[in-house]
Amino acid sequence: MIIDDREKNNYFLSYVVNFKKVFKKFFVFGDMVTETLRIKADTKKEGIGKYFSKIENTVKTVKVKLGEILAENGKYEKVKEKVEEFIGKIGKIEEGANEAAK
Repeated sequence: MIIDDREKNNYFLSYVVNFKKVFKKFFVFGDMVTETLRIKADTKKEGIGKYFSKIENTVKTVKVKLGEILAENGKYEKVKEKVEEFIGKIGKIEEGANEAAK
């Protein structure tokens, strides 16, 4: 039947279009990782380790500064709550960067 052939053709075309979208998203994501982290396929493990060590050190510095803010403004409950929450979150980033640097 003509309708069945058209349905099959439409299904195939929609499959190809969806496949192209997924393929494009995959490469766009890969480009984002490369641009953001500056890590490429030929980046050596040592270079990646140095990169994540820098992240870890930066996060440690931020935690110290936040601790100072907390010491100065700890009497304000909302400030204290939010700063402590943020310190906890960046602590996880620090742990992840430390692990990735190994």
